[in-house]
Amino acid sequence: MIEQQRTIGHIVPQEEEDTLQVLLALIDRQQIIEQEIQETEETLRAKKKNLAEIQDVRIPEILGSLGMKSFTLSDGKKISLVDHYYAHVSKANAHAAFEWLRDNNRGGIIKRNLIIADPNCSEELIAQVSQLGVAVELDEKIHPSTLKAFVKEQMTEEGNEFPRQLFSASVITKSKIA
Repeated sequence: MIEQQRTIGHIVPQEEEDTLQVLLALIDRQQIIEQEIQETEETLRAKKKNLAEIQDVRIPEILGSLGMKSFTLSDGKKISLVDHYYAHVSKANAHAAFEWLRDNNRGGIIKRNLIIADPNCSEELIAQVSQLGVAVELDEKIHPSTLKAFVKEQMTEEGNEFPRQLFSASVITKSKIA
């Protein structure tokens, strides 16, 4: 690049030439580091996938086939199976899920937010919003931790008729080494 500048009649002072060399070296180093990061992330993804196979499938299957939930190794490490609960209320299921919660006296876990689409709204306006005809939006959600605790409770109680599909509820048993 520097040679090209000289051939078209430009003379580059020495300190600018040194600066350009440093710049070119830094550009090369950036590209090397970006490639190393990409390779490291790919390696990490593969390791996480391998860990999940061992932790979520292989060890739980083997312990289950032996009729064991936990045991202690000779070095003192304890291997145990721990249930992890997952849930999510999709937009498609939100109305039915919230209705089920209210019908089963569990509506208290639903958080309701009233959104007023008026940036100049005063406290008085908020207090009188229903009578003033201001455009409002009601947003209902369940905090993820609250939903997880609720689902765990529902799935572990005997005889509970709980609509798992409404809450995309699942349980994954994982091994834990302590």
